[in-house]
Amino acid sequence: MGALTGRDYGVAVVIVAICAALVYLGYGVALPSLMTWFPQAEKPLSLPATQTLLFMRAVALVAGGVALWLVWRACVTAEPPRSVVLPAALWLATLAMEGTWHIAFHVLRRFELALAVAGVEFVLAIVLWRVFRRYNKIAGFLMLLILIWVFYTLREAHRFWQLNPAL
Repeated sequence: MGALTGRDYGVAVVIVAICAALVYLGYGVALPSLMTWFPQAEKPLSLPATQTLLFMRAVALVAGGVALWLVWRACVTAEPPRSVVLPAALWLATLAMEGTWHIAFHVLRRFELALAVAGVEFVLAIVLWRVFRRYNKIAGFLMLLILIWVFYTLREAHRFWQLNPAL
C-alpha cells in the first residue's frame, strides 16, 4: 500500500469525525427517552445495560469507519486508482439509516418504523460487507461487526415492540 501521506491522515480524521458525530448525535437523540419512558418499558432479557449498548454501537461505528479508510487506501493506491464513490456512498447510506433508526425508535416511538429502518439497514450492511471485502479483506472483516450490530438491533427492536405494543 505504500507510506501514509498527509492526505491519508486527513481522510482518517474526516471519517473519525463523522463516526464521532454520529455517536454523539445518536446519544443526544436517545438520551431524553433513556431518562423518561425507556426505563419503565418492558425489555427483552437479552438486552444489556444502556451503557453497554452505547459502547457496542460506538465500537461498530468506529469499525465501519476504519473499514472505509482501508477501502479508501486500497482505492487510491491501486494501479490504476479505483473509485471510492460506491463504497463511501453505501457507508454513508448505512449511517443515515442508523440515525433514522434512533429517531424512529427514541423520538417518534414508532417501533414498526424502527424495525423497517433496521431491515433496510441490514440489507445495506450485507451489500456493504460484500463490496468492502472485494477491496480489502480486513475491511470486509470489520464490516461483519456492523452486520452483527445491525442484526442485533433488528432482533432486539422486534422483541421490544412485541413486549410493548401500547407504547
